[in-house]
Amino acid sequence: MFTIKYMTTVNSAPASGAGQLLRHAGWWKWSAAAGSARLPVAMASLGMVYAGAQVNGSYATGAVLGGAYAFAEALGAAWGGRLIARAGTLGLRVALLAGGALAFALAAAVQVKLPVVLLVPLAVLVGAVPAGVPGGYRALLPAIVPRSWLGTAFSWDAALLEIQWLAAPALVSAAVITFNGAAGIAAMGVVLLLAALLTLGLPKQRDTPDADGTAVGGTHGLWSRPAVTNYVLSFAMGLGESGVVVSLPALLPALGGRAELAGILAATLSAASLVGGLLYGALQHRLHGSLELRANLALAALGLFLLPVAFAGNLFMALSTLALGGLLVAPLNGLRTQHLAETLSTDRQTEGFSVQYATMGLGASAGALIVAALLYIGPRYATAGPAAVLLLLGLIAVASSRTTHLGLRPGR
Repeated sequence: MFTIKYMTTVNSAPASGAGQLLRHAGWWKWSAAAGSARLPVAMASLGMVYAGAQVNGSYATGAVLGGAYAFAEALGAAWGGRLIARAGTLGLRVALLAGGALAFALAAAVQVKLPVVLLVPLAVLVGAVPAGVPGGYRALLPAIVPRSWLGTAFSWDAALLEIQWLAAPALVSAAVITFNGAAGIAAMGVVLLLAALLTLGLPKQRDTPDADGTAVGGTHGLWSRPAVTNYVLSFAMGLGESGVVVSLPALLPALGGRAELAGILAATLSAASLVGGLLYGALQHRLHGSLELRANLALAALGLFLLPVAFAGNLFMALSTLALGGLLVAPLNGLRTQHLAETLSTDRQTEGFSVQYATMGLGASAGALIVAALLYIGPRYATAGPAAVLLLLGLIAVASSRTTHLGLRPGR
């Protein structure tokens, strides 16, 4: 695990650091670099769909390419995180440059309409090679901002992530409209190369703990019980949130709306998440309870808000409950990330963040599969299924964390 030192004039940070964080040059440099590096992930699903249509006119081909990309990214995250942990910021730069080159190669292959059997391995490489980058950036953050600011920093980062997911489809569409279906993949390559360039603005690797001289980390290993619990609940979050969103096109006609409005509801969820992340980041220092308990309560509450979407009587009710649930998404992401940072030993954090990132992606895939199976029963069941799983696991997690903090053992 690499650690770095970013010089700051703030020696004694206030509890939240919200105002100071906005004036911290290191935070903005990190945000620009990390945001650029993660943007291609949000661009990939739509970009692959357009690429498939460019090759043979079939959106199904694009879905195959997108599935191959997502699966490879999830499986490659831990492996990539391990390599980046050993190489430091140089590892980030190499992974981003290689990913950008592979994206250009895939775009060229799409442009000349190579057979799908050759495109799929390229899509796998585009997903796998830079897969450890998001975890690597998150492991850098405790070395850039003081420890007392981390709650705000992680929450605001989760909010900024929502902006990326809102902007990514527009970027892909603009590239495709201006040029053709291969341009969406080429745009991913451009952004990856830009991210590699922005890593030059990050501090050099140094053998110092973190930004205010106190190591941020625990004593647990990568596959310790607290870490695995974090991964499992991150999986649950990905399953519940993505499953509900995927089910919306089938659900909306049952609510008197059009399937095409699903994008508006999904955007509402993301916009609410952005607001929730910004608010939580500014106010989190006033809240009580451990990080684990807060995260588990937010997880259960997210399931509680998403479940009524399946039983909404009209479109407005569905939109309202989605917005309420969305307020919790970015804070929950930030809490899970901060909890993992304070659980894992510093030499395993890059790998741990990569595993967490991968499990959320696998959870999203599992949520889509659950929706596909339950659609045979009915659209409301397809929406309720992932939300119910999320709520159940959230309640179990709350009960477990409360037992732990009371010093009790299960069964007593």
